[in-house]
Amino acid sequence: MLGNSECPCIDPFANLSSGAARLNLGANAPLVPTANCAIIRSGGLCYSSEYGSHGCIMHDLDATPECAEQADHHRPAWCSAQWCYVDAKNCDRPSQASTYFTDAEWNGASLAFSYETCGYVNNFDLIGRIRRAATATRLGKLRIAFPGDSGEGYALVGSKLHTDGSYKVEPGKGVGGTNRSGAVVVFMDNLLQSFSVPWLEVPISARSHEFSPKSTWTACVHEVALGNADMCWANFWVTNSRRALTPFSAPLYIEPFYLIIRREAEPSLVEYLIRPFRPFTPALWLAMFALLAYVGVTLSYQDGQVQSVWECLMGGSFVVAILKGVHAFSQGEVAVDVKTSGVWLTQFVLGFTVLVMVTGYTALVTTQLLQASASRISSMEQAVNMGMTFCAQNIIHADLLARFPGLRAQQLVETYQGAKPDLDRMDDGDCDAAILSGGYWFAARIGNRTHAAVHCGTKVRLPESVATFTIAMPVVDAIARGISWRMDAEVRTGQYMRLEQEAIDNYTVNACVEGQQEADGVLQFGLPEMAGLMLVLFVVSTASLIIDRVGRYIENRSAKLKAAIDTDGDGIVTNAELLRAMSRRSSRSSRAESTAVEPFP
Repeated sequence: MLGNSECPCIDPFANLSSGAARLNLGANAPLVPTANCAIIRSGGLCYSSEYGSHGCIMHDLDATPECAEQADHHRPAWCSAQWCYVDAKNCDRPSQASTYFTDAEWNGASLAFSYETCGYVNNFDLIGRIRRAATATRLGKLRIAFPGDSGEGYALVGSKLHTDGSYKVEPGKGVGGTNRSGAVVVFMDNLLQSFSVPWLEVPISARSHEFSPKSTWTACVHEVALGNADMCWANFWVTNSRRALTPFSAPLYIEPFYLIIRREAEPSLVEYLIRPFRPFTPALWLAMFALLAYVGVTLSYQDGQVQSVWECLMGGSFVVAILKGVHAFSQGEVAVDVKTSGVWLTQFVLGFTVLVMVTGYTALVTTQLLQASASRISSMEQAVNMGMTFCAQNIIHADLLARFPGLRAQQLVETYQGAKPDLDRMDDGDCDAAILSGGYWFAARIGNRTHAAVHCGTKVRLPESVATFTIAMPVVDAIARGISWRMDAEVRTGQYMRLEQEAIDNYTVNACVEGQQEADGVLQFGLPEMAGLMLVLFVVSTASLIIDRVGRYIENRSAKLKAAIDTDGDGIVTNAELLRAMSRRSSRSSRAESTAVEPFP
């Protein structure tokens, strides 16, 4: 393959021995050119005339020490990529000047090569590009700019003091001799040190501050776009407006944004004591107690412990009867010596009542735990529909308006770096809620310079994020691929997360403990919901009482009749005793009839 027709491969070494070649080797020319030593790389390594010639081939696989002297699993990816030399003046595909033969020229321009004309991506010498970008600057170092300190208090520190006036970073004792430190700065310094690439801090120009007077972060992005800095080191939110200015590096992480609302006051001791009783209304508890007392009285009567309901109410057995009813409710079973049909009916309905009430109580307690929140607001959509106003950094306003169609611009209160913090503005009544990044919410609960510790326990974060932003750094295009490639490799191995935890330990203190959230508007069972079931229990208990009363009456009448017939008192009614009883009854009936018809004297 001779490359794409819009960028054809060339054979720079053709006719080299005859002196008619278009290739000017300069300092890369060997003393005696041969086919096996047609061009010399810096350091004296000789390459044959086949290298880079004859079209798209894996020229480096066996020719360069970086590839040929490495085991397969240690070889760089570019070793197995195809490329060829091209004429930079006749190539409409990406090409790059040779880094091995820097003095060689073809057709009046630096000898160039292209992977893209062969259908491959140029991943060769990514680190070398960063080194060359550094040496191309006036001072021979990469130019790094910094915005103000990061809001969470540990990714970028040094431009501000602690709240007690002490330095977070002693002047000149930060990373690279600057006044700056933090997780991002240490991470990037380590990365450039692994390349042996030096760097220096450059200030943000007045023009960039004029472009973004309210945010040094956006001003820093603008500084990279102007070419005054090669990178800005900080944990930037990659918004559409910033991405329009300049390329960004590979992500450090993805940061969520949350809705922050006010927390209600903690319950009092009395509130905690009555909380177990809150699933049912007071009216329901009172009705339950009265009904159980009634059930206990009826059970005492049916058990024969009292001879009448009145006797139970007026006598000393009333308390015992109440306890019997409560015991029957808690056990789901009536405790009587003899279970009549009325008792069995009472037990059935009482057991069903217990099942319904215990199930309802359990469900309500579970619901309260699952819906635990210190506010009636449960989502961003609900807050938007209620017309709440939100303090949020102006840089994320456009993204929020795009994500929530019902959100109006008038509901967003603009905040920006250096202004009064969002949560303080909530306390001042400027907005009903705030939208903060996870890092800023962390800062609100550690008492650093950005947020005072008074916000501990006064605000709560809803669990669902309202937006997410990629965290990355602005970087000039020339080194973006190399920086991103190495950053991504380091992030994947957990290097940044380790440095972040170290920075949290070094620069943050007094972290708050986020308390239990409590639900508002707790659901309750009321008397109307249980009235039907309680009425059934009352009717059944009354019916069982009537059934038992009728049964006792029949039993007493039977006992008296038996006693009248059993004249010998042996407890056994014989036929003779039954005939005598019938005869006596017949005689009394005859006398009654004769008395009724006999005239008065």
